[in-house]
Amino acid sequence: MSKKRSPSSLPVPPASASAPAPAPAPASSSTTKKSKRPEPAELLALYEAKGLNPTEASHQAINDLQNVISNLLYSRARSSDRNQSSQEGISSKIDYISTRLSLLEMKVDTKPGMAQTLVLGVSASALVQATPHIFRAARDIWSSFRNSSKGNP
Repeated sequence: MSKKRSPSSLPVPPASASAPAPAPAPASSSTTKKSKRPEPAELLALYEAKGLNPTEASHQAINDLQNVISNLLYSRARSSDRNQSSQEGISSKIDYISTRLSLLEMKVDTKPGMAQTLVLGVSASALVQATPHIFRAARDIWSSFRNSSKGNP
C-alpha cells in the first residue's frame, strides 16, 4: 500500500487531514503557549488519513511515542551531564572558600583576645608612665657611681 495518496483518495475529509502533527511545533519567541497534544484517536485518524491501515497507523503512533520518549531521555541525560560539570565547578569553588575561611580562622585564633588586649594595653600604659622614673633612677645611680669613683683616688 502506498504511503502517500492524493487528497481525493483519502478516506476522511480533507479538513481532518490537516489535524495537528504529533511532533511539537518549535516555540516562537513571541508566544509561550504550548500546543495542544493530540488525542490517541486523532493520531490514529491522522495516520489513517495518510493512507495507513489501522494496524500500521497504531505502529506509527507507537514509533512516534518511542522517539519522543528517547529524545526526552537523551536531552535529560545531556542536561544532567552539564549540571554535573557545573556542580564540579561549584564544588571546587566551595572547597576554595572553605580553605580561605580556614586560613582566616587560623589567623584570627592567633590574634590576642579581648582580655589579652586589655592586659597588654594596661601593661604598656604602666611601662610608659614608669619609663621616666626608671631612666631618672638609672641616671642617679650612674652619677653617684661616677662621683664616688672620682672622689676616691
